[in-house]
Amino acid sequence: MPASVNPETAHALTVLRAIKAGKISASKDEQGERRIETAELHRVYPAVQANEARPEQAHQDALIAELRNALADMRRDRDEWREQAQRLALLAPKAEPVQPKKLDDFLIDKSARKGRRKRRLKR
Repeated sequence: MPASVNPETAHALTVLRAIKAGKISASKDEQGERRIETAELHRVYPAVQANEARPEQAHQDALIAELRNALADMRRDRDEWREQAQRLALLAPKAEPVQPKKLDDFLIDKSARKGRRKRRLKR
């Protein structure tokens, strides 16, 4: 089938070829248009169920639905954890900021500790 042919036209050409080959019986009405009984058409070209036509589409739809459910569950869990964290943050006591020690204080403390060790060793 050429790429420029409309799919509906292609199907019509296929049916017309089947009529000319005698595979399908058709009659003409008063306007000269061909009429084909549905049962006659389905005798040669069996009807396709929607699920049979695209089984991969049905599988993809099921997978998408499952993923949407999982995403909704994760969002609910996230919201519950967020609420719990906010409640706990409100209940937690406010911590006073720790003032950093000056370098001089640190050096004095360190030297005082060394003196204590020396005294302990002398005993």
